[in-house]
Amino acid sequence: MDGRVAQQLLTVDDVAGRLQLSAYTIREWARLGKLPCIRLTHRIRFEPKDIDKWLKERRWSIGELD
Repeated sequence: MDGRVAQQLLTVDDVAGRLQLSAYTIREWARLGKLPCIRLTHRIRFEPKDIDKWLKERRWSIGELD
C-alpha cells in the first residue's frame, strides 16, 4: 500500500463521526463483518468508497418504512 492510499483511509473515529455512532460500535461491526474494513495488524481502517457503498445499500426511501 503506498502513502497515497494510506492517507485516504479512514480511522475508527473518522467513521464513527460520519455515522454518528460510538467508536465501540464501529469496532464491533468491523469485528463481526457488518462493516467493510481493512485490518492492519492491530489497527482497523476503512476505505471511504466502501463506507459510502455500505451506506447506499442500507438507504431506505420514506415509502419503504410504512
